[in-house]
Amino acid sequence: MKSRSKIVLLHISILLILVLSVGLTSMLLVNKYQAIQEKKQEYTDKIRYYKSIIDIECNWIKGNQVSNGALLFRKSTTGESDIVPYFSNTAALALINGSSTLDYSDDVRQYIDWYLSHLNSEVSDPVNGDGSIFNYRITHVDELVVSEESTGEYDSVDSYAASFITLLAGYYEQTGDSEYLISKSADIQRVIRVLLSIIDTDGLAMIGNDGRVKYTMDNAEVNKGLEDAVFLIEEVFLIDPPVNHDETAQLNDLETQVKDALLRNTDAVENLLWNSKQMHYEIGIGKDNEVLTYTGWEIFYPDATAQMFPVAFGMIDPGSKRAELLYESFCSEYAWEKMEPLHDGSTNHYWCVLAYSGAVMGDIDRVDSFLAAYQEQVLDNHNDPMYIGDAGWCVLACEEMISIYTDKINQIDPYGIVAIE
Repeated sequence: MKSRSKIVLLHISILLILVLSVGLTSMLLVNKYQAIQEKKQEYTDKIRYYKSIIDIECNWIKGNQVSNGALLFRKSTTGESDIVPYFSNTAALALINGSSTLDYSDDVRQYIDWYLSHLNSEVSDPVNGDGSIFNYRITHVDELVVSEESTGEYDSVDSYAASFITLLAGYYEQTGDSEYLISKSADIQRVIRVLLSIIDTDGLAMIGNDGRVKYTMDNAEVNKGLEDAVFLIEEVFLIDPPVNHDETAQLNDLETQVKDALLRNTDAVENLLWNSKQMHYEIGIGKDNEVLTYTGWEIFYPDATAQMFPVAFGMIDPGSKRAELLYESFCSEYAWEKMEPLHDGSTNHYWCVLAYSGAVMGDIDRVDSFLAAYQEQVLDNHNDPMYIGDAGWCVLACEEMISIYTDKINQIDPYGIVAIE
């Protein structure tokens, strides 16, 4: 009997241990679930916050589009406004980027149509030739275009062409609309070819054949544009190659040229513009091949800002020691997250590309500080010095932050099990 009682007690003890273990495990699981739920809710709220800014900025950018598809630098109350395609390209890229509540793909197509219909010929631009584009001056009543006239000028050929190609790549990545891009293939190739035409023998892109200056900032944009040109040729134009054998051969030849230019440009930026001894990028190379020497972090533009463009345009890994050195050096000199460069007279603009650079570097705190200041000073009225290029970079910064927090959610809840509001 005693032996039997002992067995019963043992069984009861084991059962109690199992119950306690299950209870404890359940409690731990519940606590873990709640912790994940709270963190996931926090991350989701951040994403909603960034999306709210994106909606405001995309709506404002769209408000600067006129009836012929052009995106204005900023709409003037006088009815006379400027079109600077370089800034319009960034704004259009922001519109198409994906996290807005509204679908702006039709508006972006209208802008692409406008850009391609305004490409210069060798006659209209005898200096840089076919495929370049001038700035324009437009007269409008609200969105209705009354007149439009070329200024006969541009700030650069390289950045205009490169940023447009990047827009096209972004358009395809977001829409998958290869049919539209294929229908524009001939004109798109004109833009790619004009970009190739101003890459010098040393591999660096010039702002134009007349200026022949080769800036670090421009070349970071050009490097991204060449990379995106390869993407377009391979993923759009050669996926379903033209029936005409000659056209296919031309595309294959263009692909070879772009890949070669990309390799040469990447090497040239590293070997000619990066100062490995002093650990900074030079401003550029002058028209007589003299180095445009970086003079110090205290010069906001172009010296200090030039250090951020290889980060922003993916030429250097944000996790690399070089990127971290350049970024932290910039941040120690400029409290850009508080918009101090604007207020201390270093610049006349908000330089939202710095917020994008911060997001690329994963600097959540500084980007959030910038967006808080931006929300307070800009979002309600978009007064001067606001323009569509800065609005575009603000959107792209928010998109990058959404990507960061989406990754965080996937890390803590990879299977989407935890429910939130």
